[in-house]
Amino acid sequence: MRTVRRAAMALPAVAMLLLAISPAAARAATWPSRRVASAPTFTAIGPLDSNVLSMSADGSILVGDDIYGRNAFEWTPARGTRFLGAAGGQVSVSRDGSTIVGDVFSHGHVTAAIYRSGTWRSLGGYPGSEGCPALSNAYAVADGGSSVVGLGWNDCDATAFEWTRASGIQSLGSLDDQASRANDVDADGSVIVGWDDATDGARRGARWVDGAESLLSPTGPFVGSAEAVTADGSVVVGGEAGPGAVHNQAYRWTQARGPQLLGKLPGGGVLAIASALSVTDDGKIVVGFSGAALRKAFLWAGATGMIPLQSYLQGLGVTGLDGWHLDTAISISADGSTIAGWGYNPDGRVQSWLVTGLPAIQGRPTVE
Repeated sequence: MRTVRRAAMALPAVAMLLLAISPAAARAATWPSRRVASAPTFTAIGPLDSNVLSMSADGSILVGDDIYGRNAFEWTPARGTRFLGAAGGQVSVSRDGSTIVGDVFSHGHVTAAIYRSGTWRSLGGYPGSEGCPALSNAYAVADGGSSVVGLGWNDCDATAFEWTRASGIQSLGSLDDQASRANDVDADGSVIVGWDDATDGARRGARWVDGAESLLSPTGPFVGSAEAVTADGSVVVGGEAGPGAVHNQAYRWTQARGPQLLGKLPGGGVLAIASALSVTDDGKIVVGFSGAALRKAFLWAGATGMIPLQSYLQGLGVTGLDGWHLDTAISISADGSTIAGWGYNPDGRVQSWLVTGLPAIQGRPTVE
């Protein structure tokens, strides 16, 4: 439901106000041109200078932390913001909303941890490891907390890990004895996705099915880090993809078709990259970011291609976007009706946002 999800830094407020998309320019290029009977709702959520990092499948629970990776929080429409104590890192919530994971400081080391009943429980690290100095970092959690995945440290050698109640933290290894990391896991914990370093340091998109690893594109166009997987494990999305030496596109992968390059938004020059960070359960709508120093949240569907999310929302009649710059779309709900992310508010501060009530996109292709 998610390598880059956090803001590298908050741009100065004046620069952001000058560079933000103007409402008039955005309305000049909207997709689709029609307006819906009841416009979706845009809401600023969470604390200032914080990033939402994960959302439950129904869009009812969102979690994140501040731009420095501390002060984990949960946000719900009913309760608003609730701080979760001394935790941070890549805070994530399971699809069913039952379990939150993040990182805590435990016995002198940063470790992956699971949050239940108001308490963080450290998951430790690989047996015998003394850390680097971290022992483990959580990235995602399966429904019911049955499986937690992320980055484990054996001293300073890093590999993807999976934690289960039965086996504790176990390394998922790598194909060339290099570093690897697990970024997401499907609903039941059987499919894990992330990256595996080649010997030249390139981060290749990887998938572990019941513990067995394979590359997403061993012979076709290069695809980089896999960021998210559908609930059934059938569709994977990520970034750092492309033919030849230029790997700057988002991608969507299926078992039948392999990698499909989704491109990137215009602008940003040679440094611009795009990465897909989340996908609906049917695999048909993808969200993420595209750009360089100033990025734009994007939406991709078969009927639209990759389009700026902010322009799309304005075309649907969404209000409250004036002065905002939507930088990154982090997560989309299972049915595509809700999207969460972060951006720069009218004061130039980093803040998270939530859009609800989105209509279906007509003409979406059948998943292969």
